[in-house]
Amino acid sequence: MERTINNDITNIGNPQENLQMKSKTSTQIIKEGIKQVHPHLNETQIETASKQLLSNNNNGKVKVGDTEISIGDFAYSVALSIQTINSETSPQEEFYRWIDDAKLVISEMTDNCISDIDLKHREEFIANMDQREIEIKTCISLYESAVLYGSSQIREQAQKQLEFLRMKWAKLTELRSAVKNSTKSRLQVMLEPKVTEEEHVRGKLYLMTLQYMKKGLEVPTRIKLKLGLTSAVNFEHGIADVLVNRIRPDTTSKEDVITRINILRGRQKPSYSTQFNQNRMYFSTEKFYSLMEKYNSNVNF
Repeated sequence: MERTINNDITNIGNPQENLQMKSKTSTQIIKEGIKQVHPHLNETQIETASKQLLSNNNNGKVKVGDTEISIGDFAYSVALSIQTINSETSPQEEFYRWIDDAKLVISEMTDNCISDIDLKHREEFIANMDQREIEIKTCISLYESAVLYGSSQIREQAQKQLEFLRMKWAKLTELRSAVKNSTKSRLQVMLEPKVTEEEHVRGKLYLMTLQYMKKGLEVPTRIKLKLGLTSAVNFEHGIADVLVNRIRPDTTSKEDVITRINILRGRQKPSYSTQFNQNRMYFSTEKFYSLMEKYNSNVNF
């Protein structure tokens, strides 16, 4: 059985041009975060504060208007501000909205027909995930700075935010991979406009996997590998290096520095730990494995 593309699609054009979306840089994102948490500052003061946040020559302080603030505490407040700018309710609720958006795109692109609107939804989703990834990486950098240079209370809160954002970043990459792997790009639609039954079944498999993610169930690694759900994240040279290596931390001993760096890099557990939910270990439904078996019988997975 084959499903066809909507014949109303015309002027597909250059797929690279259609995928382009003007993204904000980390510096622009930081300025927006400063403006939201300190609305009384003018553009010049925001520029000065953002430069000091990234500077090596600030002696651990940032001038916010007429007041000097600890660079670690300031980084924490800016990161917290950035997290809420594009979240309709909370960063946690935003994650569930991403899942719903991904499910809608996959459903539209593997249904009875593909319209130009469906293709635009796919492109917008991927572009949005790319932009949100930049924002998350920026926040991670700021929280790393807060863990190293913030007050004791700020350090603990920043570490908790780091744990959440690293999980959120990994899930973002999985959702983006799910959409890319289960649907055709604009160029692929141009070359092969028909939607096959195989692609339809595969779409259902991804939809079911995303539904499990929304329920808080952990998808087994073996199934993630089969579906190509990439969760590896990379944090190479960039704003993180600027922020983390900016100044020497004000600590009382070398051991304190080593401990904090080990916690930050995930080599050592902090004094607190998140509770493990045993229910997340279970992932079994007859329908899921029925679909998996059906797909395996028709396709070399």
